[in-house]
Amino acid sequence: MKCIFASLVFQKMNPPWFWILLMTGCLLFLVLTYRDIFRLSKRKLAWVLLLIRCLGVLLLLAALVKPGWQDRIEQTEIPQLAVIFDNSQSMSLAQPLRPGDWIHRYPFVRDWIDLSPHAQDLKKRFEVRWFDILGKEIPPDSAALPEEPAVEQTDLIRALQSVSGRLRGRHAAGVLLISDGRDTTSRENYMVLEEYPLPVYTVSFPAPAGGVDPSIDLSVVSVDCPSRTLVHNTVAIKVQLRKDGPAKIEVPLSIERAGRTLVSQFVRFDEGAAEQTVNINYTPEEPGDFVLTAQLPPQAQERTTVNNSSMFKLRVEADPIRVLYIEGILRPEYKFLRECLSRDPDVDLISFVRSASQREISVAGVMTGSELLTPERLEKIHVVLLGDFEANMMDDSSYAALKTWVENGGGLMILGGYQNLSENGLIRTPLADLLPVEIAEGGMQQIDQPFRFDLTYEGRRHPAFAITGDMAQDARLWNSLPELKGVAAVKGIKPAATVLARHPLANPQSADQEGYIVLATQPFGKGVVTVLTADTTWRWSRLLRLAGQSDALYVRFWSQMTRWLSHRDMVTAQTALQISTDKALYQRGSRVALTVTRNPAVMLPGEEGEKAALELTIYTPDNQTIPLTPASDVTNVNRWTAAYFPGRGGRFQVLARLLRSGSDLANQQTEFLVEGSQIELEDPAPNPALMQQIARTTGGLYAEITDDPAVRKLVESLPGEPRITSKAQTTQIWNSPTLFIGFLILVTVEWIVRRRNQLI
Repeated sequence: MKCIFASLVFQKMNPPWFWILLMTGCLLFLVLTYRDIFRLSKRKLAWVLLLIRCLGVLLLLAALVKPGWQDRIEQTEIPQLAVIFDNSQSMSLAQPLRPGDWIHRYPFVRDWIDLSPHAQDLKKRFEVRWFDILGKEIPPDSAALPEEPAVEQTDLIRALQSVSGRLRGRHAAGVLLISDGRDTTSRENYMVLEEYPLPVYTVSFPAPAGGVDPSIDLSVVSVDCPSRTLVHNTVAIKVQLRKDGPAKIEVPLSIERAGRTLVSQFVRFDEGAAEQTVNINYTPEEPGDFVLTAQLPPQAQERTTVNNSSMFKLRVEADPIRVLYIEGILRPEYKFLRECLSRDPDVDLISFVRSASQREISVAGVMTGSELLTPERLEKIHVVLLGDFEANMMDDSSYAALKTWVENGGGLMILGGYQNLSENGLIRTPLADLLPVEIAEGGMQQIDQPFRFDLTYEGRRHPAFAITGDMAQDARLWNSLPELKGVAAVKGIKPAATVLARHPLANPQSADQEGYIVLATQPFGKGVVTVLTADTTWRWSRLLRLAGQSDALYVRFWSQMTRWLSHRDMVTAQTALQISTDKALYQRGSRVALTVTRNPAVMLPGEEGEKAALELTIYTPDNQTIPLTPASDVTNVNRWTAAYFPGRGGRFQVLARLLRSGSDLANQQTEFLVEGSQIELEDPAPNPALMQQIARTTGGLYAEITDDPAVRKLVESLPGEPRITSKAQTTQIWNSPTLFIGFLILVTVEWIVRRRNQLI
């Protein structure tokens, strides 16, 4: 940098009339102020004083035009070179350079950046700026790059456009693109690069010799496994596997947990591409929530190992859900529900129906109500289903024992009918406080109109109705079931209750004139009570089977409702917070719906004062912390929702914290799994033709990274001449301290001289 020219410049020039008026004013000022001085003093002294004052006035006038000293500076600008480094998953693949000589693309390029003399030459000639395949600038050091490529999709044009935007207005020699040429956008036309402002020099990998890739690739495509089972029960795990490549191979497929192999069996693949489904049995030995992995071992000459495994979740429960079902009559609901629950391997069903004797309940033997519902018997039960019977079928001690059992954490469901929801039914027993509904007056009214129940906002989010994870789609599926017939008309719900489903017909007895209640629930102590006012869910099974269709939705409803009542799929009543996801396994980029529920039955210290705030945090597999902003549910002050879109695969942790004044009142956590996209690995071969097209279209050159002479030619062809530029650099004089100090000195000298000569 050197100065080649300097000049005095003025930044503000006023019109001539302004200066005429200003100079006239200054002249009048000097004449008026020095008229007496010329008369009272020596003429020589008077002229000296006038000169000093004129100099001061001139300094003030000079400040008005803002004078400055402008230097013309010449500088040499080193050209910039943008290097785009492909860090997508396809760069993790291995490929043969020649028989017996294999490389992995990503570490090969990393070594090339550090050790290649061509790369060192680039660093000497250019100001090198490094970018990843997403167009994000990265440190100019291979040590700062991740050990393994992680980007799951490649868009070469977007990367190039992003980099050109960052180089706009700079002295840029061009762009060096180092990639295998695998573009996952399925873009066919790259003519858009004809308008690219910079030449693109591309470096890629050669295609396999003879067009045949001798490597192989093993992948776990999917895993199908029941979400839950019991200890010592054998689970059939269905694993879909794929092999690409010409070789015949036999490998072990293993199910692992925390790096430990639980079970394994050998799988044989024939020559060429092959896909098969393997059934592997696993018998868990301990209860818990486990993340398991279906794993294939890495093979020699395998392109990549990132797709050799797939994670899945399995809940292993220590005991089956023990369900006690008491019914008053042999009605179709009892017959079908008993069959449904008996088919569930995780349910241990005990069912009783009243015999001909009005006071006896029997299936295997005779037992009275007082003998059935005792604290000792209920202690071993998780869920109680009460069918339709008169209140006096059991005595108050049985109902009192049942009430205490619910209060301590039991799950009770009342299946409506003509008796138990009448004004002479359960409302006359100690169970009256537990009921989530208010009983109608004037005797039992049965609404016989056929209907498909209407899920409420809360119902669409309830675990009993979860199917696909899409609440709108789930609602359509439930609405597609055969119509039900009959619903016991109740007056309304209690303040703490929640309606999950309604009848489409409006209830004239309710205050809000909404539809008749079909399904309602409320917490009671540590437990929960649910009332189903319809007694014809059996039609979902019977009519579908008669039509030759599956009754899977009927089975699913009762299976999920039973688990919810047993607290197997929800946080227990002692827990202040419950956090859940709509699914356990997601695809990369799909929507993860998070719901956090506050249990109002659990009081927290100091909660009656300042309102508590909810904090929601995602912990990614690569240890990043992502805060989410939960939205309050307008229909429920104790519920929050949030959404997250995972950008990669792996195991994610979710933490919900209830805070007041920075203090942690309560917290709860959960996890979900995300399967990473394999689109980068579907075609392992490099695409040098695309890299050649990009270079040709933009006016650059192409070279294979393994062809040293070609790479040398490419590097030498890069325009590396520095650019000489000049720019003006102005130093302001008018607002400098020198000008102000000079004015003060002149004024002070004038004042001193006038005072010493008694002219003041």
